[in-house]
Amino acid sequence: MIINKNDIKSIIKKYQVNQREALILLSVIKNITYTDVFFLKEIELTEEELSSYNEYLKRRSKKEPIAKIIGFKEFYGISFKTTKDTLDPRPDTETLIDAVLNTYKNKESELKILDLGCGTGCLGLTLLTLYEKSICDFVDISQSAIDVAKCNATKLNILSRSSFVQSNWFEKVDSKYDLIVSNPPYISKNFKLDKDTLYDPSIALFADNDGISEYETILKNVHKFLKPNSYIFLEIGFDQYEKIKKINTDLEFVRFYKDLNNINRCAVFYAR
Repeated sequence: MIINKNDIKSIIKKYQVNQREALILLSVIKNITYTDVFFLKEIELTEEELSSYNEYLKRRSKKEPIAKIIGFKEFYGISFKTTKDTLDPRPDTETLIDAVLNTYKNKESELKILDLGCGTGCLGLTLLTLYEKSICDFVDISQSAIDVAKCNATKLNILSRSSFVQSNWFEKVDSKYDLIVSNPPYISKNFKLDKDTLYDPSIALFADNDGISEYETILKNVHKFLKPNSYIFLEIGFDQYEKIKKINTDLEFVRFYKDLNNINRCAVFYAR
């Protein structure tokens, strides 16, 4: 079946999805780039492809995130598998990668890394692609998330430098690390999220004590798992930086890093 621009506009109108998102979904169906789809005057779809396209648009009309529909999300230039069991990688989280690169400037370093609460594994796996002599342990309370991270490690051909442990934070961790990265749950349970975000697992989103409880757990215990002269990099919420600095920890606060919106997004602590 051949469909043209007007056909696509009619489909978009039916599902009330914006054009850019509709064309992204169409590009995935046809396995071509968004740019190619944008400039095509017409495109051929099989009955199966048209059925899939309508299903994708129907799901998006219910505010299901595109990443959840197509099953992957780009992070730091890398495509990561994501599912209903994992938090979708987000641009804000890339701030942690920039912070690590600014701290560990020698990419030949042989680092032992911990990705704590790894989800898709996007933080630790991205660091392994940048520091090719390093290794990383991936920890998550969810075995389903661990399975997704392992799948992403396999796809990136770095499974041999990756280890996976199902654990509630440090419960089953028994090593010391040169650096730890973590994007813990930090949203207050009283905060009303948009419908897109609610497709992420609640266990990866919400925390007690106005969103601070998981930081308290991590920062009060992490010194036992850091080598001397090492760092932990934490993603934080937009209004939490003052509270984070006041948490009682054996570590030394270093600095905050801002995201592209000029919001304090990454907190860095140092272990002497």
